[in-house]
Amino acid sequence: MINTLALNFRHSALWVDVETSATADGRAPTITPFLDALPDAPFANVLKSHHSVEMFQGRLTRLSDSIHIFYVYRDGRDVMTSFWRFANDGGGIDEGPRRDSVGAFMSAPPSGRTLLFQTRPPADMLDRWINHVTHWLDESERPNGIVTAVRYEDLIEDFDNTLDVIAEALGAAAFHRAKPSLRLASVAPWRGWSGNW
Repeated sequence: MINTLALNFRHSALWVDVETSATADGRAPTITPFLDALPDAPFANVLKSHHSVEMFQGRLTRLSDSIHIFYVYRDGRDVMTSFWRFANDGGGIDEGPRRDSVGAFMSAPPSGRTLLFQTRPPADMLDRWINHVTHWLDESERPNGIVTAVRYEDLIEDFDNTLDVIAEALGAAAFHRAKPSLRLASVAPWRGWSGNW
């Protein structure tokens, strides 16, 4: 998605991660300071986040004049397989529960950095993903039009129609109609297709 925005709509190919302020006193993590620091005027840059919609509550209306949210979601089987690999190969960082199989990973309680992305921990990793997708898709159905849901598989398999959806959400025509190369640095070697599970 980031490469599609950069190549076709002249947005920066660089992104800013939405930062989580973790608290040491046991309170839930928050992204409020980060969101409050965003400029009021629209800006052509990309903010990347894995946060649940609850972390944005109370801010989406204020942000609607300056940002648009594209919620990219993909087949849950691919998500769980990818996340399981990522958690097990965290490079020394606790990215989530480490388990011997995808099934064990899905039924494990969230741990490590995964706890920074929602206001309260769900029962297990599969429940975490289901809640994440369900709530963002619900938000994309609201008439305020700030959130547009885009299937990962459509970016790959139905690019032209998906580009039209993105253009309509941005209220701008695409400068190009070019599908980004999967050889770009931001794409992991095994990504770029669906059914990876």
